[in-house]
Amino acid sequence: MWGTEEKNISVASLTVNALCRTHNSDLSELDTGIRKISDSLSELYRLAAVRAKIGRGKLSNIPKLRVDGSILERWAAKFLVGLFCAVGKKSYWHETNSGPLDPPESIVKSIYGLEPFVEPMGLYLAYAVGDRHHHEEGVVRTETLLHPDGGLVGASLDLNGFRFLVWLLPETLHASLIKSSAGTLFGPGAAELMYHPKEGIFKASSQRLIFDWN
Repeated sequence: MWGTEEKNISVASLTVNALCRTHNSDLSELDTGIRKISDSLSELYRLAAVRAKIGRGKLSNIPKLRVDGSILERWAAKFLVGLFCAVGKKSYWHETNSGPLDPPESIVKSIYGLEPFVEPMGLYLAYAVGDRHHHEEGVVRTETLLHPDGGLVGASLDLNGFRFLVWLLPETLHASLIKSSAGTLFGPGAAELMYHPKEGIFKASSQRLIFDWN
């Protein structure tokens, strides 16, 4: 199983700065975008609560909520780079064996939108059928994923209670088991992570969350 190290981050840390002031200014669209995504996730929970009170059959018009998957993916990678720079001083990037302040070039280019993340690198939805989720507005929880041979390869990341995984290594993540924050195992013989999810459907409320990928 991949090694993990857990960090709980407050809402004030949603815009962790990993780069110099000029470079962070260039990435301001990610910070603006993630606030919109956070608001959309909270709205999904609000609508689900309303529907639970009035009954499923009495709400005929169920709006589909949309989030920008590409912005979420780039922000998640930026967030992880920033976190690693802040707390990973004794560790390194597995792919390049370089220190936290020197992430692989391909990751930096993808964060800036200069080139897309190429599978298996990028964002995954970390749910198995039947998994439950709980709203935690304005909270980010993360567990960094460490390669068995050492070095950072990605992180499990919960945003407002939604469970994702960001993978930053151009090698399969299915070589070993990964455990979500809810305790679900993903990998060989276990549940399957969903790469670049298109849609999430929540059974209790029939609410749909649509991911747009540019």
